[in-house]
Amino acid sequence: MISALLAIAAVGPAAAAQTARFTLDGQIETGGAWVGTLAEVKAIIARVVKSIGKLERASLRINFGTIDVGEAQKSMRLFATRLALNY
Repeated sequence: MISALLAIAAVGPAAAAQTARFTLDGQIETGGAWVGTLAEVKAIIARVVKSIGKLERASLRINFGTIDVGEAQKSMRLFATRLALNY
């Protein structure tokens, strides 16, 4: 599981609503974070490509939280060999 922590100072209801979107759950809901199994992330990417066309570039940021180094490396290799090469 990828986890993220983002702290933002907000004032007023509009700012609070905007800040709420910057949680991991908010980013997943709005499509800003692609989190899940290999099949789930493939499905997310397929929906994006169908909606906006082929991806020219993607920026990857991974936060493995409390996963040990071996599991993190396994996850990165899976991403590189079974997902990234398809796009």
